[in-house]
Amino acid sequence: MYIALSTYFATDAKAFTASLQWQSVPAMTLVPMCLISVAMYASKISKEIETMQENLQDLYNSSVRDLDSNRKTLRIIRAMLNTKFPCLTAGSVFELKRGLILSVFGSLFTYGLLVINIKT
Repeated sequence: MYIALSTYFATDAKAFTASLQWQSVPAMTLVPMCLISVAMYASKISKEIETMQENLQDLYNSSVRDLDSNRKTLRIIRAMLNTKFPCLTAGSVFELKRGLILSVFGSLFTYGLLVINIKT
């Protein structure tokens, strides 16, 4: 993506031919698509972890009501409930959630407008 931007800045409008434009298209499309797909799958993983915790809590609550249930099973379920699953982050700076997709689009759109205005 940076190579495509540097090519755009390094050449003037007449030298930025169709071949250079087509050369920069994969870089300008694949990088955002990779970011979006990583954020989407990371958010799905986080959602599944939340669903798993809810199901374990329901299982524990139903097992506690039944006093004849195995105490070892209750201890295992309680240990699983107390386990803290790590959330997927980008270098512990921010969590990868669906809201990140909108932020990425907003940033790319803003910087794209900025680059176009600087060039002209």
